[in-house]
Amino acid sequence: KEEVVGAGAAVAFEKDYSSTVVRLAQPGEFTLRAFLNGRLDLTQAEAVQALVSAKTEAAADSALASMRGGLAGPVKAARNACIDLLAELEARLDFEDELEPLDEQEVVSKVRQLEADVGAVLSTARRGRLMATGVSVAIVGRPNAGKSSLLNAWSRSERAIVTPVAGTTRDVVEAS
Repeated sequence: KEEVVGAGAAVAFEKDYSSTVVRLAQPGEFTLRAFLNGRLDLTQAEAVQALVSAKTEAAADSALASMRGGLAGPVKAARNACIDLLAELEARLDFEDELEPLDEQEVVSKVRQLEADVGAVLSTARRGRLMATGVSVAIVGRPNAGKSSLLNAWSRSERAIVTPVAGTTRDVVEAS
């Protein structure tokens, strides 16, 4: 006898599952299906993977923002602005005599604004990549110079032993 709970009510039933073919989902299968069915765009699908593999709270927050369309929105806006500008320029090639004169300064201004918008998106993407992959840093110096204390402060944890005795930390210590 099986029991299923849904919408606050429990329903008991009997069912033979011996002929039912059931398998575990492959990693990423539901995300792939959502992408293929148009429920997620590519940046959101990649953000799911970034969230699953996030090693820090900042990386997880960044992935969640991307899943909510944080990167897709500015990219779509820049794309639409490019299409609008291109459409206007192409229309002027075909219907130059029917349109008012081209304001070249306005076109230059729009192109510069697009360049700045795309630069901001690329900068955000680079920061996101750094959050996801992390940065490798080697702390080197004389014995008892405070390297272990610096590592503990940066990692906000007690990863390395801190004592007044010189040469206490001789092994490689890692932190994220």
